[in-house]
Amino acid sequence: MVCGPGNADGYKTDPRGRVIDIHALRHTFGTHLSAAGVHPRTAMAAMRHSRMELTMTYYTDPVLLDVAGAVETLPDFSGKTAGTVGRGQKTAVGAAGRA
Repeated sequence: MVCGPGNADGYKTDPRGRVIDIHALRHTFGTHLSAAGVHPRTAMAAMRHSRMELTMTYYTDPVLLDVAGAVETLPDFSGKTAGTVGRGQKTAVGAAGRA
């Protein structure tokens, strides 16, 4: 993190204008827990919060999370799982074993 010169009150800030102080470490901790895939309830306990909203809304920075990577881990719902239909090619098979 590159620190900026500071705001009007003399506090150091990050490139997004957020004040860098000891409390910012709690935000960093919450965000790192989430990015590491820690279950939200476990993160809530580790941060000693009483409400999930506090942990997930205020102490987790979504800008730093890999949202696109999370979406890419979802299964392919397009129905094109076994190839395209054509001569000698397989087709997707339904639950009843029929194409």
